[in-house]
Amino acid sequence: KATVSVLNWGGAACSPPVRAGCGELRGGMVGRGSHAHHHPAAALKDTDEFYNQIFVGWLKDTRVLFSADKAKRFRRVLEKGLSDRGFVMRGLGLGVNAAIAIGHKLLKLPLEKLDLYENVIRDEGAEAVAVLVKETPALTVLNLGANDIGPNGIYHLAAAAQAHRRLTQLILGCEAEQTMTANQVDAAAAKALAEAIRANTHLRVLDLNHVKLGKESQEAFKMISAAVEKHPSLHVVRLEETGMSTESAMELIAKLARQSTVQHLNFAGNNLSHHMCRALAKVLHDRGTPDAPADFSLSKLFVHNNPKIGPKGSAQLFNLLCSGHMRLTVLDMSNCGVDDGAVLCLANALDYAETIESITLKRNGITQIGSLALSQHLETHQALTFLSLSSNKLGCEGVVALASMLEYNNVLRTLELDDARVGDQGCVALGVAVAGNQTIEHLRLSCNHVTDEAGKAFTCLLDKNRTIQHITVSGNQIDHSTQMRLKKLLKRNKQAKENELPEKLQKEVVRLHYQQCKLQEANSELAWHTKLRSKLQEEIAREEAGHVHEREVTEKKNLELADRMRREQQDIDDIALKMKAKLTEFDKFQEDIQQDLARLNERLTLEVGRREDAEKALNERREELSYLQREKEREREIIELQAAEIRADTENYRTQQDGMLQKMEGLQAKIDQLEAVANDRLRKETERKEAAANQKLAKLDRARKKKEEEDAANALLFDK
Repeated sequence: KATVSVLNWGGAACSPPVRAGCGELRGGMVGRGSHAHHHPAAALKDTDEFYNQIFVGWLKDTRVLFSADKAKRFRRVLEKGLSDRGFVMRGLGLGVNAAIAIGHKLLKLPLEKLDLYENVIRDEGAEAVAVLVKETPALTVLNLGANDIGPNGIYHLAAAAQAHRRLTQLILGCEAEQTMTANQVDAAAAKALAEAIRANTHLRVLDLNHVKLGKESQEAFKMISAAVEKHPSLHVVRLEETGMSTESAMELIAKLARQSTVQHLNFAGNNLSHHMCRALAKVLHDRGTPDAPADFSLSKLFVHNNPKIGPKGSAQLFNLLCSGHMRLTVLDMSNCGVDDGAVLCLANALDYAETIESITLKRNGITQIGSLALSQHLETHQALTFLSLSSNKLGCEGVVALASMLEYNNVLRTLELDDARVGDQGCVALGVAVAGNQTIEHLRLSCNHVTDEAGKAFTCLLDKNRTIQHITVSGNQIDHSTQMRLKKLLKRNKQAKENELPEKLQKEVVRLHYQQCKLQEANSELAWHTKLRSKLQEEIAREEAGHVHEREVTEKKNLELADRMRREQQDIDDIALKMKAKLTEFDKFQEDIQQDLARLNERLTLEVGRREDAEKALNERREELSYLQREKEREREIIELQAAEIRADTENYRTQQDGMLQKMEGLQAKIDQLEAVANDRLRKETERKEAAANQKLAKLDRARKKKEEEDAANALLFDK
C-alpha cells in the first residue's frame, strides 16, 4: 500500500484516502479543449480545488495508486477536456465519486456540451449529472453513453432533460465495443425519456444504440414512437440492437413519416423482417396524402445485421431508391440476406438514385451475377464514393467486372473487397484498372487467396498510379518484400499528395486575391445599396408611423363606437326589462279587475234574488191586505223595518261603489276604456237599482197612504 498526506497543485490541499491499484492513467486520454486562458474554469474561485476534487474522486473510483506524475497528467487531461463551451472526458474510468465532484463543481459554468462517454458513473453519478443539467440552462449536448447507468439514473436524467427543454443532442447509446457498460432502461425510465423527448422541441439527435429497451416488453418503443411523432426538429434516430420488434419498427416508421425532418435512421441489429421494408415502402407510397409532407428528408439509413430482411425486403428497399421522395446518401445493408436478385433491383435503382454516396453490402449472398449488374450501372454514376462488397462470393469474374467499372468511373474513392474471393485474376484486373484510375484512394483486398505472383504484378501496375493512399492486402499469400514495396508506393503517393499542397495553396492564394478584388467591388456596390436601403427603410418607417397613427385613431374610434353600442344595448335591455315588468303589472291589474267584476256580479245576483224575494213578499202582502186590519200595527212595523234595511243596503252599496271608483281611478291610460265600460255598466245598474228601489218606496208610500186613507175611512165609518 501507498498513502499520501497532501495533494498540492499550487496551494490547494486535500487528503484523500488512496489505496494501491494496478490501473494506470492512459496518456492518450485527452478531450477536446482550448488554451488555458479561454477556460471557463478561470471563473471559479479556486481552480486547484476544482481539479483536486475531481482527481480525488477518480482515485477513489479507480483505486489507482497516487503519484505526482499521474496528478499532473490528469490535470492536463482535465484542462484540455474543459473548454470554453463544454466538458469532454471520455474513457477515463470516471465513476460515481468523480461524477458527483463534476456535477457539484460545474454548476457555475455556462456549459453547452457535457460529454462523459465510456465511463462508469452509474445511477448515483447520473443523479448528480441530472442536477447539473437542471441548473445549466445553456447546455445543449448531453452524452452519457456506455456509463452502466441503470433505470433509476436514466429516470432522473430524463426528468432533468424534461425540465431543461433546450437539449439538441441526447446520447445515451454506445458502440458495439462498449456493450458491457451499456445503459439500461425499464418501463418507467422509458416513459420519462419519452416525455423528455417531447419536451425538448429543439432536439436533433437521439442516440439509444445498444440500450435494451425491448428486453422486457415493447412498451418503451410505443412511448418513444408517440414522442417523436410530429417532432419539429428531430434529425438523427439511432436504435441499433435495442431489442426492437418488427411491429415496433413499423409503428415508429409510421410515426416518423408524419414529419419530414429525420435524416439519419439506424435500425441495425434488431432481427427485423421484410415487413419493415414493406412498411417503409407504404409510407413513401402515401406521401401524397394531405397530412404528410411532400418529401422524405431521410438521407442515411442503417439496417445492417437484420438477416430476416432477406431478398424480398432488400428488393423492396432498393426499389424505394427510385422514388423521388427519398434521396439517400448512405445505405448500409450488411448481413441482410441480399442476393443477386435484390442487387439487380439496386443496380436499376442507381439510375434514379443520383444522391447515393455510400453503399455497404457486407456479408450477403452476392455473386458474380450481382457484381456484373452493379458494375454496369456504376460506370456512369456521378455520386457514389464508397462501395463495400466484403464477405461476398463475387469470384474472379465479379471482381473483373468491378475492375472494368473502375476504368470508366471517376468518382469512387473507396472500394472494399475483403474476403470476396478475388483470386489472382481479379487482383491483376484491379491492378490494371487502378493504374489508370485517378480518383480511387482506398482499396481493401484482405483474405482473398492472392498469391505472391499476382501481388507482384499488382504492385508493378500500381507504379503508374499517383493517387491511391491506402491498400490492405493482409491475409493473402503475398511475401513480405512485396508488401514492403507496396507500402513504399503508397508512401510515395502520400508524399506526392503532400507536395501538391503548396502548389494548390498558391493557386488558392491567387484565387483568393481575385475573389478579394471581386469582394471589394461587391462591398462598394453593397454600400451603395445599403445607403439606398436605409433611405427606403426611413421612408417605410415614416409610412409605417403614419399607418400606425391612423390605425391607433381607427382603433380608438372603434373602441368608442363599441362602448357606445354596448351602452345602447344595455339601455335597450333595461327598457325591455321595464316593459316586461309593466306588462306583468298590467296583467296583474287585469286579473284584479276580473276578480272585482266577478265579485260585483255575485253581489248583483244576490241583489236580484233579494229583489225577487221582496216582490214575492209584496205580492203576498197584497193578498193579505184583507187581513191587515187585525195586524196593521205589526205590519206597519215590518214595513218600516224592511224600508230601513233597504235604505241601509242602498247606502252600503253606494259606499262600495264609491270605493271601487276610487280604486279604479289609479289604473293606467291603457285600461281607461275598460274602466269606462265598467263604470258605465255600474252606473246604469246603479240607476236601475235606484229606480227600482224608488219605485218600491213609491209603491210602499202609496200603499201606506191608501191604507191610511182606508183607515181614516174606516175610522170615519166607525165613528159614523
